[in-house]
Amino acid sequence: MKLSKFSREGDPQGIRAVIDEVKDNIIDSVKHCIANIDDRSNANSDKLKNLQTWRMSVSDAVMAPISNHLLCDEKDELAQAIKQGFLYPHDLASKSLTYNCCILNISHLLEHGYTFNNMPITQPHGITAAIGNMREITQIQSGGQFGGLTLPEIDTALAPYVEMSYNKYVKEYMDLGVSVEVAREASLKRVDKELEQSFQALECSVNTVSSFRGDYPFIVITFGAGTSMFAKRVSMGILNQRLKGNGPVGKKIPAIFPKLVFLYDENIHGEGKECHDVFLKAAECSVNTQYPDFLSLNHGATGELYQKWGKIISPMGCRAFLSPYWEKGGFEPAGDDDELSIYRFNMGVISLNIPMIIKEAFTKGYDWKERITYYQDLAREAHRDTVEFVKHLPIDTAPLAFRFGGFDGDPDWKNGVVGENMVKRATISFGYGGLNEATMMIANQTLVENRAVIAKEILELLNANIARYKAEDHILYALYGTPGESWLSTAVDKYKEMFGEDEYSKNGYWTNSFHVAVDTEIDPISKMNLEIANFHRSGGGHITYSRLQTTSNISAGIALIEEAMRNGLYHGLNHSADYCLDCGHRFVGPDNPADSVCPKCGSKHILQIRRMNGYLGYRTGFDGRPRFHDAKIAEFARRKCM
Repeated sequence: MKLSKFSREGDPQGIRAVIDEVKDNIIDSVKHCIANIDDRSNANSDKLKNLQTWRMSVSDAVMAPISNHLLCDEKDELAQAIKQGFLYPHDLASKSLTYNCCILNISHLLEHGYTFNNMPITQPHGITAAIGNMREITQIQSGGQFGGLTLPEIDTALAPYVEMSYNKYVKEYMDLGVSVEVAREASLKRVDKELEQSFQALECSVNTVSSFRGDYPFIVITFGAGTSMFAKRVSMGILNQRLKGNGPVGKKIPAIFPKLVFLYDENIHGEGKECHDVFLKAAECSVNTQYPDFLSLNHGATGELYQKWGKIISPMGCRAFLSPYWEKGGFEPAGDDDELSIYRFNMGVISLNIPMIIKEAFTKGYDWKERITYYQDLAREAHRDTVEFVKHLPIDTAPLAFRFGGFDGDPDWKNGVVGENMVKRATISFGYGGLNEATMMIANQTLVENRAVIAKEILELLNANIARYKAEDHILYALYGTPGESWLSTAVDKYKEMFGEDEYSKNGYWTNSFHVAVDTEIDPISKMNLEIANFHRSGGGHITYSRLQTTSNISAGIALIEEAMRNGLYHGLNHSADYCLDCGHRFVGPDNPADSVCPKCGSKHILQIRRMNGYLGYRTGFDGRPRFHDAKIAEFARRKCM
């Protein structure tokens, strides 16, 4: 039984039949999960101590064999490619339940309301209520998907509610006989304080309250492009709260979620422009807390779309992007009056283990380009089946998105399912990793030494195949630069199982997507210049980074951000952020986190925040336990340019 057929049948007998076929695999999977409950493969869950995430891990252990069985026949080529490690379907346990990540129309949901569990939620009448409503929306929506949730352009979405509060307070003060000028000034101070307190509550909620799925919601908020007085105050409130942090006085630590993304437009954020002050605050915040990341609205694919169509396609999760889709023309605009669709979703990612494919080609005498295409064709087969599955998801899998206007388009109301009209707008992605190691195999050079020529060849091949698939399947495929989470070490483990350890696999992980190896001695501008072209070739998911050695040089951070924006990048600033839990001192830690000692009081009781890839995570928490897997910890220790 295939995934799409399972979705269409959806009857208890069909479900029982599938479970019966894979029950031994389920038992083995659950046993492995319980035996490895202290596994640190996911930095956003602490399975040993948290009941919700422990329960989610066991649930995933049950669902993974079911999803794998539905995705492919265990005897076919796709199944073998997955089992051997040439292909990796991300979030396998959830693929038979729902879709991946999305951009949600938060402005529409706040204005028009929704109903959940028979509770009608109406439009709020002030900023505290609006952000409180937004917290509830994140919890509900995160439970209906398995990837990142983006709340886009939150400054413009919340500006009307700031104005409502402001007008209310002005009236209250004037009713007391206060002058208009004093009333306005006092009301602005009041809404500014209210914004910071409300965003603090949002941070506390997102980082402590699990979603209905059992994990903690991966929320992204984008902001900065709003120019009204109230939109600017929202942006400033977000940034001031992140800089302030949470915790006791003198020992405050910045939150790691929501991830912050600043939408940079040189026409409003450049020196002397109306929102330059907001940009300066964002740069200060990024240098100190590693967020926000910055997205160019003037150059690159996102910038070009914004400049022509006036709409912003915000990133999802740590680095995913939706390919453009127009209401009339689909993959291409039907004319200048066509409308760019924004509020959509991604249906999942299957990544190609590029170094392993190259090694197999060399070992067995295959043409390596043909072998990449062979495995990409297999992934395409799985993607087509996934698309059919998502078409037949019940609308109430994610009611805010499909029923109450969170996504563009209309579902199949007659049959109560998502339907073709919404799925045709969604992307589904081919991921890849390890271009540095693949270059070493092919050219006997690192990616830097090779000037990314081999990487370019590989990405052009993947994109050429995607263009062919899109034309033939009418599916919005995308190329995704897979982040270096747990898969890039799992991919090496699979490589070693087949070929043994060698000079390419000795580190225990592949280099993240198109990036320079983390231990490369290279300055930030040279690194950026080397990665620009392949960043733009990976339109379905990409980000670049610059590493800072200090948090005191704001001007250096601004220079790097502005250079990245001129090149149309999505860019983040990194440093080794260490926080002494005894005296509260913040400092840039050593390259090897295990060597961290507070320079002020000598304590080794240190909380460490590190850039996992496109998002931040805790290298160690309050209890001192490592929160990342061993390969990622080894990568941290080698970092020189990330």
